[in-house]
Amino acid sequence: MHLISLNTAAALTGLTKRTLWRYIESGRLTVANPTASRRNRLKESPPPSRM
Repeated sequence: MHLISLNTAAALTGLTKRTLWRYIESGRLTVANPTASRRNRLKESPPPSRM
């Protein structure tokens, strides 16, 4: 499984970190280690947003 940070996911997708957090809270995205404070790693990333 490839893991990426929240910052990397935001840069790759064009979504804000707040939007990604909402996706995590709603279950749309999963976090590999939910207890890690600043080192959250996403198990999957959303598709890039269309600007």
